[in-house]
Amino acid sequence: MSYNRRNFLNLLARSEPIADDFWLHVSRTAMACRFEATFPRSEENGIAVATEALDEIDRLESQLTVFRDSSEVSYVNRNAASGPVEISQSLFDFIVVCKDLFEQTNGASTSLRGR
Repeated sequence: MSYNRRNFLNLLARSEPIADDFWLHVSRTAMACRFEATFPRSEENGIAVATEALDEIDRLESQLTVFRDSSEVSYVNRNAASGPVEISQSLFDFIVVCKDLFEQTNGASTSLRGR
């Protein structure tokens, strides 16, 4: 079913909801944002897939946040000035992607700070 404005208003006017009209929302707060997955109730694996995606967001926050002493980035920030530090392959790959984006955009994100 296509969910345009008229269909939405018709759904509101019905006294008996149809099972396929229900939507599930799975959400979690991370990185000072609300992350949400929305899918039709009829999607059998929806909750499991949404939970897996939100768990990945939590994992990334745990690795990258500077607001937790236990994060890998906090570890690097504390120790890299005094010598080489060993980091995970996933953090290394992420830093490489960030460096490449910085170069490809001529530092576009940093040039916006002064505005």
